[in-house]
Amino acid sequence: MASLVHEVSIDLLKDSFVDLSSASPCRYRLIDCKQLIRRRVLRITDYTTFPNVRYCALSYVWRGVAASGDSQEEFGTFAVKGAEDGDPVSIDVLMHASVAATKEGSTHLWLDRLCILQTNDEDKAWQISRMYDIYRRCNTCLVLPGGLRRLVSLDEETTWIHRAWTLQEATAPDCTKVLFTWSAGSGWFYGQSRGDLDEVIPGKSGLADLEDLLRPYLGGQSGGELGGQTFFTTEEDKPEHRILIQPAIFGCYDSPAHVFALMGVLYARDTDANAPAVWRSALMRTSSRPVDMIFSIMGLFDVSLDPRAFKKNDREGATIALAREILRKGGAPSWLGVSFSMPISRRLSTFPEFPITKIDGTARVYTAEGEKEVTELVSDEFLASWSIKEGIAMASMDELGYLTFTSKAVRLLPYRETSYGKDKAVCHCDTTRRVFTKALNGTVWEIAASRPAVLDTHFIAAMLVEEHAPGRYHRSSNFALCHCIEKVIKSTWKGRSFTIGGPDTFPVESL
Repeated sequence: MASLVHEVSIDLLKDSFVDLSSASPCRYRLIDCKQLIRRRVLRITDYTTFPNVRYCALSYVWRGVAASGDSQEEFGTFAVKGAEDGDPVSIDVLMHASVAATKEGSTHLWLDRLCILQTNDEDKAWQISRMYDIYRRCNTCLVLPGGLRRLVSLDEETTWIHRAWTLQEATAPDCTKVLFTWSAGSGWFYGQSRGDLDEVIPGKSGLADLEDLLRPYLGGQSGGELGGQTFFTTEEDKPEHRILIQPAIFGCYDSPAHVFALMGVLYARDTDANAPAVWRSALMRTSSRPVDMIFSIMGLFDVSLDPRAFKKNDREGATIALAREILRKGGAPSWLGVSFSMPISRRLSTFPEFPITKIDGTARVYTAEGEKEVTELVSDEFLASWSIKEGIAMASMDELGYLTFTSKAVRLLPYRETSYGKDKAVCHCDTTRRVFTKALNGTVWEIAASRPAVLDTHFIAAMLVEEHAPGRYHRSSNFALCHCIEKVIKSTWKGRSFTIGGPDTFPVESL
């Protein structure tokens, strides 16, 4: 049964604060769309069990685009106690979202700003642990790329795709749509995208499927190598009604990295390919609280950690906890296939180095050449789908982040010379000479006691591990081995167990 939490006329709401601090914690809350649209009343109700109503969950950025000078705002804005660091909430945006929700067959909205008690840490932790289910069970997720201050047009660049939580919000629901300013009426896309664009409030806003606004990035500025451009047209399909769709809301066309990473998650062929894609897309995102980089994806792995068990900066501790739960449930160490171009973590060497996370910036990482954006380092890996299960069995992880597993392995001998001549092969395709392979960090190694053979299939990913303590190894680089080595691996390499982590000690987390 629903209980009333807060009710106020939007006439009184303008330029005011909504204070929900007296509400009971650890309950589900929803906004009534009909009350907002018809009675001009903000009505919030709560439920002790998961609400049996159709609702839309909103996905947005905490601090988005600023108000524009030519804004046609009708109802004004308000703030929420405990969330003063976020943008003011536009009543007009809530109205657009409520109308869109009703068109999607929903009666309510879920908005974290109003449905989580922003002044209550107990309620925040309770809600975070249920966040995945809230989005998974919504009728439709409505994306507001520009935030809650105002709707944006398709050609305005926003930071929505850079934020940690929006990955789960976009991929957990069965249906995710984008709400934006639009004045050309209802119609459909043709070209890269083939879906519908529905008018929400005539002359003011439109709604389209998220994937239909991601696909145009495949075409690029002039069609690109991956296919042609995308156009919008109406039922009459008159030439003057056709509009070229070149969205910038998920980043400019010159830098579609985040779009491709998200598409890698949405279009993954199976679970084995989906998991590395989730890690990869998350690696490119940011949050004001590093620990949220893990809380924001744990539900995608069917894991629920207790947010109260970790301090806000303890990303590494939460990463270990998530990895251990994935393995305990029988999952694969899918993070091993995230990136072979990123620097390797010195404390958790089965993971890439964790990027610097700032809510108002892009994900960046320190390299030997200086600080770089993560997208610069993984530009060719977005749609990669390395199969981890084929090469690793019986994996587990301890409290310090050391991963223990069994895998085919071979001993390598370091090659110290600066170059190697014609009498030395660089892969197993040559059956007459010594075999060398070059790691991605530039070091050259000779494969000991192996006999080459040819088998043309695909490239094989491998790790270079070095022992830093008895029985303890760390990953120091990676290999992209030639396809011809597969038969050798299966026939001559021996299976053995490794415990990989470190090599640096795991620090005690402080606030």
